[in-house]
Amino acid sequence: MNIKVATKYQINEYLKSIKIFYLVVILVLIFFGVITAVNSSSNFYSTGGIEGSTIIFLFILGLNSFKETFLMMLQNGTTRRSMFIGRLITILATSVFMAVVDRFVVNITLLLNDVSERFRVGGMYEEFFVQRAESLHIVVRNLEAILITIGMYAAVMVAGYLITSAYYRMNKILKIAVSIGVPTSVLILLPVLDAVVFDGRIAVAVSKFLRFVFGGQAGNPYNLLLSCIIFIVVGIGLTWLLIRKSVEKS
Repeated sequence: MNIKVATKYQINEYLKSIKIFYLVVILVLIFFGVITAVNSSSNFYSTGGIEGSTIIFLFILGLNSFKETFLMMLQNGTTRRSMFIGRLITILATSVFMAVVDRFVVNITLLLNDVSERFRVGGMYEEFFVQRAESLHIVVRNLEAILITIGMYAAVMVAGYLITSAYYRMNKILKIAVSIGVPTSVLILLPVLDAVVFDGRIAVAVSKFLRFVFGGQAGNPYNLLLSCIIFIVVGIGLTWLLIRKSVEKS
């Protein structure tokens, strides 16, 4: 199985899930649109936009992208390199496709926002970078939003792929230790150490980092894109290190 066939197979893996996802999104928007139209006391506000739902969906999709495909392709004589390159092409194609579709849906919902103030679904780009979005021509704004969204979507898919690849290499004890230890350390141990030992300096550093990622006071979206690209490059490298020596196991 060459790269072209491996890519086609992995894209087809995603298609059914993507169709179901957009069907659910459309039905939800229609349902709440009808409710707000017929009931004057009803309101529907979405703060994360459709992109927020897509990010969660793509992360989960990334988490379910390795084991079955890896075992099937090994059995059919596909090299790890062909499978890996095919997955990266699939991630890019999926990110581009869903970023374009989501931007189309966002523009439709923005038009509906103008019709009724009780039905408001904004785009994530417009919410994160309000001043910049208002200052740009609509064509430039949409193109920039698509570009930034592609970066975010690809980053979360790579994150899911990296995590599932790492879990595949772990034994059961290590999986349990990581699953319990990482959340506990991040949510409980680290905040306690920061308060007791580091006098809040970790929280300050994290806050500064997040401000940079989201463009600081100027609201520069390309900081977010750059951060996503750096993460994607590092994530791809780490994932390949995990995959290239993975062996077939049940």
